[in-house]
Amino acid sequence: MIENFENIESLINKIKEDKKTKNITQKRFPVRYIFLSNFETLKKLVSEIKKIGIEIFEISQLLPKDDGWISTQEFIEKIKSLNSKKDYLLLPFSEIARFYNKQDFNNLFSQLTELENVSNTNQRLYIPLLGIKDRFNKEFYQNFNRRIEYSFTWEINEAINRAKVFLYNDILTDVGSIQTVKGTKEWLNLWKKDLSSPTLCLSKTLYFLSDNAKPDEIFEFVKITNIKELISNVFDLEIPIEYKDSEKEFWNKLIQQLNKKKYTSFFNLVKEITNVSKINVNNFLELWLTTNRNEFEKWLLKEQLLSHECINDAYLCRVLSNLESFDDSELLKELWLHIFSINNPSTKIFEDRFNLLKKFYSIKVLILPQETTTSLKQKIESIKERTNRLKYITGILEFEKELIIKDFSQKEDVTILNKYPELLEYIDDFDFENLKQEQNWVFNYFKAYKFAKLKNEYTKNIATQINELNKNEETFFKWYYSFDEVGEFINENYDYVFWIDALGVEWVSLAENILKRKKYNIERKLIARVNLPSITEKNRYENTQYIQDFDKFIHNNNYQYPESIIGEIEKLKNIFDKIVIEKNKKAIIISDHGLSALVRLNDSSKQFPKAEHEGRYVNTETSSSFQSDINYIVKDNYIIASRHISLSTKPTREVHGGCTPEEVLVPIIVFNSIENYQTETYQINLLTNELDIKEPVLKVNISPIPSKKAYAFVNSARIELIKQDNNQFLCKLPVKRAGEQKLKIIIGNYEREFTINIKSGFRENELF
Repeated sequence: MIENFENIESLINKIKEDKKTKNITQKRFPVRYIFLSNFETLKKLVSEIKKIGIEIFEISQLLPKDDGWISTQEFIEKIKSLNSKKDYLLLPFSEIARFYNKQDFNNLFSQLTELENVSNTNQRLYIPLLGIKDRFNKEFYQNFNRRIEYSFTWEINEAINRAKVFLYNDILTDVGSIQTVKGTKEWLNLWKKDLSSPTLCLSKTLYFLSDNAKPDEIFEFVKITNIKELISNVFDLEIPIEYKDSEKEFWNKLIQQLNKKKYTSFFNLVKEITNVSKINVNNFLELWLTTNRNEFEKWLLKEQLLSHECINDAYLCRVLSNLESFDDSELLKELWLHIFSINNPSTKIFEDRFNLLKKFYSIKVLILPQETTTSLKQKIESIKERTNRLKYITGILEFEKELIIKDFSQKEDVTILNKYPELLEYIDDFDFENLKQEQNWVFNYFKAYKFAKLKNEYTKNIATQINELNKNEETFFKWYYSFDEVGEFINENYDYVFWIDALGVEWVSLAENILKRKKYNIERKLIARVNLPSITEKNRYENTQYIQDFDKFIHNNNYQYPESIIGEIEKLKNIFDKIVIEKNKKAIIISDHGLSALVRLNDSSKQFPKAEHEGRYVNTETSSSFQSDINYIVKDNYIIASRHISLSTKPTREVHGGCTPEEVLVPIIVFNSIENYQTETYQINLLTNELDIKEPVLKVNISPIPSKKAYAFVNSARIELIKQDNNQFLCKLPVKRAGEQKLKIIIGNYEREFTINIKSGFRENELF
């Protein structure tokens, strides 16, 4: 039976008495077990034991290495080898015994308890036991036959002081805020330290053996399987992130941060490390793509968003959940491709994807790997149904722009161009304040030209118009000389004069929109003719900033449909991005000629051996000997192509030098950077939104009454609004079909768009 004592003093007295005992059995067996309930009592016992000449034997010296272990048999043999003439206190015995399994535990105590003194020795081996009393009783003492023969189990009655121990098996983990033991040797010395606060045990050996140590009266063992659990237990902080071994590096960095400072929430930790105060789906890409943002910070941003800010199954959250890398290019790739793994994506999903991609490229320009681009293209093209296929197209990548152009060329559905806004601006209506009524054909012609270019087809419409305009020399020169020369518009004093080589009228609407996006004020848009032949040598301007990039791009590249259209738009965007004027300055843009993409679609009818600019003109000493021809005109010593047919071989590029409107007509744009510049504004009200197709008379009120002419644009036609009484203006619209149509009213540089409904004039009779 266990003999109880009130304190250490009474136990020491018992030790002294026991040493003097005459009881044969007690003298024969040297082992005495001392049950204690806390380590402070153990420390006091050690101190008192030393005073009465008992040696302290630390079991840690028996271990082969820092995180080594010893079998029960080795343990017994080591104890047997102790000097039989000395008494020993073995400690901390229970700190190794508790980790043996049931069989080893019983064998250890059975063999120790049955050790016998040799010869006439009266040795004592005192073994303090803490926290394993219940296990000692159940697994050994109750089955030990001689337990009633003599007293060898003693106990000091006292309150139990429990200590928490976290067991984790990564010795490299550095948790500075908690008492840590890294191996079994340190564990066996733990009794010497303060155990009032939790301890972290990183011994791989004890982690493996820890299931044997339960239950325990003193130690509360908490076995931790990963760093997330470690942080939760040690730092009392819940991290809303699923633990993955592949992200262990990040978790270790979390611990490093937690060693420095205590945080009340995961979000507070994320805010401090990433230096942000707000994280949501709207600002996530800016935060992620911030310069020098490391992978650890991206990991935190991602997990914070996924755990707290993701609502309604947002596309960004779907993408991040599927993201396995923190490389920017991988995020971009997933933004592009993840949509194809979603069944029946909603309109909101498509919108989110487009806006995210647009924002990504506005912050950082990355080139997608070719295999990603190829995969994306294949996925889009595999969708047979047009309406559904168009949903996946954003218009950001070049191949998408190619698909948009080809789709538009087949359907002439302007809605697709909303995904390619620069192309929509390219085909947009335009106006010139110096355009005369008899020159209104310009609108229909350039609309037909642009559509033919986008179709890559020499259309009947454009052929009919050019054959009428340039029917012969007389008809050509009539319209040609009706326009003023470029030189007549550059006599004013401008702070900047930009000469953009090869900028024809076809590009004026795009150029105007780019300048407006740059916050410049458009003062005037004018149209002018260039000298013949329409080449740079005949149209040079002094004291200008000469920009030749566009012309070089055309001449240095064979035309490829539709790639060349996209390349031209991008080249002009780059050129206009570089056009910068100081505040409160005035500038003008001029050009020396335009270009034609349609000549390359027709076989040549002539074979002039000395034709220049890919057959657009011939320079001869005299042109008097040449007869008139429907395909060219003669001017001075030049034979100049008047239609979309080369005078030699079929061109491989866009060309200039000839007499087509796109070659000889150029825009003149006057703009400024004046702050608070007062542009013309008008109050325009339609007196009716519905017009009868039989009599489509548009009536509007314009206030104040403009000093410039007002025009209505519909279906590429420009119609002057005629002033009536008071503020009322009217015109008859050239509409031929019923339904909703876009209408634009332009007064100088002021323009406003409306939607009108054209009624067919028919009404169905009721059948019943």
